[in-house]
Order: sequence, then C-alpha cells, then structure tokens
Amino acid sequence: MLTDAPAQGEAHWLILQLHVQIVNDVLVPRWGTQVAVRIKPKQIKSWLKSLSVEPGTRDKYKTVMGTVYTFAQSEGLLPLASSTIQCTTSQGFHARPSMRLSR
Repeated sequence: MLTDAPAQGEAHWLILQLHVQIVNDVLVPRWGTQVAVRIKPKQIKSWLKSLSVEPGTRDKYKTVMGTVYTFAQSEGLLPLASSTIQCTTSQGFHARPSMRLSR
C-alpha cells in the first residue's frame, strides 16, 4: 500500500489512495480472474447496476476501471480501441489472452 504523500499535494494524494483502494477492494475481487479483452460491456453494465451503492460511487468505479484500461493501453498491454468501460458499447478486443486485472 502507498504510505508517503508525494509533493503534488494532499488532494492528489487522497484521490490516488482512493483509486488504489477501489482497484484492490472492488475491481480485483470481481474482475481479477477475468481476461481483460474478453470482458464484455454488457457484463460491466450489469455488474455496475447490481451494486448497492450510490450513483456517484458507481460512476467512480466505472471511471477507475476505465483509467486502468487506458493505462494498460498506454503500456501496450491492451489494443488501442474503443474502451470496454466507456461504453459499454464496444464490440470487444483482440489482444493478448493472458492480460488480467490483478494486484
């Protein structure tokens, strides 16, 4: 876990900690065993709707998951295509079948 706040400021640090917490406590338990390129928008949409959380929290989960996808794309781990997360309208991906969301 992250321990020391960086020089960029307390607000930035708190947001970073929240995003790490969402990844570790929400996204990895649900999606960590799934191959990222095989996760369908409909699955994400259904999962988000099934959560007993406020709409703002649901949006935060979706945003953080989208950020993970965007980062993976920038690192060449996922293809540069319409994000599965943004939509929940894309048709799927073709990439390394072993790419997984994990800690």
